[in-house]
Amino acid sequence: MMPFLREVTVGMRLIVTGAVLISLGACGDSISVDTGGSDAEAPTTRPDFGGVRNASCDDTGRSMPGAPPVGESRDGLVCRISIPSPVNPQDDVVFQVFEPVTLTGGEFYPLVLEGHGFSSSRQTDDGGAGVPGLSSPIGALRDAGYGIISIDQAGHGETGGTIRIMDPDQEGRMLVAILDWLEVNLDWYAVGPDLAAGSDNMVLGAIGPSYGGGYQHVLHAVDAKQRLDALVPQITWHDLTYSLNPGGVIKALWASILFGIGNTAGGGGNFDPFVTDTFVGGLAANRIAPLGQDLLRYHGPGYFCDGVPVATNGGADTAPGFEPVLPGPVHVLYFQGMRDTLFNFTEAQRNFECYRNLGGDVRLLSYQAGHNSLQVVPDPVALVTQPDGVLDFDCGAINADVATIAWFDEYLKGIPGAANAVLGAEPVCLSLSPGDAVRAEDVTVGGSGFTVPETGTLAGVNRVRAIAPLYTAAADGEVLAGVPTVDLMLTADAPELLQDPDNVIVFVGTGRSRNGIWELADNQVQPLRGIGRHQIALPGIGERLSAGDQVGLLLFGLHEQYLITGGVNVADPVIAAVSITGSAAMPLLGVQP
Repeated sequence: MMPFLREVTVGMRLIVTGAVLISLGACGDSISVDTGGSDAEAPTTRPDFGGVRNASCDDTGRSMPGAPPVGESRDGLVCRISIPSPVNPQDDVVFQVFEPVTLTGGEFYPLVLEGHGFSSSRQTDDGGAGVPGLSSPIGALRDAGYGIISIDQAGHGETGGTIRIMDPDQEGRMLVAILDWLEVNLDWYAVGPDLAAGSDNMVLGAIGPSYGGGYQHVLHAVDAKQRLDALVPQITWHDLTYSLNPGGVIKALWASILFGIGNTAGGGGNFDPFVTDTFVGGLAANRIAPLGQDLLRYHGPGYFCDGVPVATNGGADTAPGFEPVLPGPVHVLYFQGMRDTLFNFTEAQRNFECYRNLGGDVRLLSYQAGHNSLQVVPDPVALVTQPDGVLDFDCGAINADVATIAWFDEYLKGIPGAANAVLGAEPVCLSLSPGDAVRAEDVTVGGSGFTVPETGTLAGVNRVRAIAPLYTAAADGEVLAGVPTVDLMLTADAPELLQDPDNVIVFVGTGRSRNGIWELADNQVQPLRGIGRHQIALPGIGERLSAGDQVGLLLFGLHEQYLITGGVNVADPVIAAVSITGSAAMPLLGVQP
C-alpha cells in the first residue's frame, strides 16, 4: 500500500490520500476519483456496495442501489424513500432521492437538500414546474452533477406527524434522521472538509423558499455533526413572533390565509392542536399568549442567534430540546422579497447579520417578488406601477437560479471564483424595481436622522391616513434602501376615556410621494401597540427617488393587512385620537448608478 499522504485546501476542496486523487471539476462535472491503480483506502466512511449493474429503486422504499463499478455509468435514478420517524416510529418520513442525471462508478457527487413551501410537498420529478427563480432548480442541479434530496416536511405530503411550523424538536430531528440515512445508504456522495465541523463529512447544500428556507436554519442549528456546507434560503423568516405578531399585533390577514390553506391543502388539516389554538385564541383576544410566543420564538434562527431561552414549546408541560446556542459557520446566500409582507426584508437583514458573524461567506440579495406575488395581501401599487415585478426574481441582472448553482459550484464543488463570477464581490444587492438594483458592503440600518413633526391620527378607524413629511430628494437617482428606524411617542388626546391604553393601535410605514401622491414604500407597514414610546426598526425598503420626491412616515388608524386585529376587534374595540412625535432615521444612500 502506498504511504498515507493527505492534503486539504478548503478553497478547492482538494483531498489526496495515497495515490487516490479527488479533484473538483468545472460546472457540470462530478467529484471524480482517479485510483491510479492503487489499493489505497478512500478517505470517507461511505458504504461500499461493490457496484450494482442494471440498478433500480427498491420497491419497499427503504434502501438505494449502489453506484456502478468504477468507470461504468448508468442513468441516475429517482427513488422514493421512506424511513421511520425518530419522533414517532409509527410515522414515516418520506423523501425523494434524485441521483445526478448520469452516475459514474468511482465518482462522487455533492448532495443538495430541497424543501417545499408551506402546505406543499416534495418534488417527485425534475421538470422544474413552478415559479422560475423561486421553485428550486432540481433539473439544472442534476445536470450540473449534484444529487438532490427533496423532502416532505412533517405533516405535509406523505410524511407523518403534525405541522408544528418547523419545530427543532420534531422537524429538526426528522431532518437529522434523513442525513443519517444518507450516510449509510448512499455510496456516491462526496466527502470533504467542513467549515463548521473541523473535519471531513458529506458535502451538502440546501435550497428552498419560505418554509423551505426555514428548515435550513433549523437543521444547521440542531445537527450535531454540522454537515451543511452551503445554504440558499429564499423569502424566509428570522423570528416568527415578528413575522406573525409584530409589535404584539397578529398579522391577521396572513395568519387567516395560512391556516385556511394549511387545513385543506398539502398539510391536510395536520396542524398540531396547540398551534391552531394559539392563532384561533390569539385572533379572538387580539394577542398571542406567552406559551404561543415561546413556540413561535423557538421555531426560527432568531432563537439561536439571540441566545435568549424560552420556557416552553407547545404547552405548559413542554420544554425546548435545544439551548439557544449559535451553530458553527456556514456559507449562506440569502434572497428576500422587498415587497414581501409576510417575511419582510428586515428579517433577512437580521439573518444576514447573525450568520455573517459566524464566519462563513454570507450574502444578501433581494428581488421584487415573494409572498406578495399572488396578491393575497393587496398590493395594488405593484400591479399598476410594476406589473413585471410580480414574478421578478432578479436582483438587477443577477438571477436567483443562476446564482444558486454558482454558489454551490464554489462551496460544494470548490470551484474558486464561481460565486463572484455571477454575484460580484459586494455581499449585498438591494432591488429597487425590476431590473434596477444597487450594490453595497452592508445593509444600512437607520441612517439620516429627522425630527417627526407632531402628527395626529385616529386609531381604530380605517383609511384615516396621516402624513409626516421628512425629506425631499434634490436630484434624480437618489436611493432610499435599507432598514429605517423610528423613536416615536404615542400620546392619547383623551387618556381618561381609555379603558386599556395598551389596546390603542396605530400603523406606521415609510412613505414616498411622487407628484403629490403618497404611497407606502414597498407596501410595508408596522403596528405600534400601546400609548407610550416605541423604538423599533421598520420593515426594510428599496426605492429610487426622483428630484422633488418626498420621503416621510405614513400613519394609519387601521390597515387591511391586519383585518380585525388593527384596533377595532371583538376583544376590545378602541377608537382614540392619538398624537405622534419623535424621530426617524432613513437609509438615504445618495445618488447611485
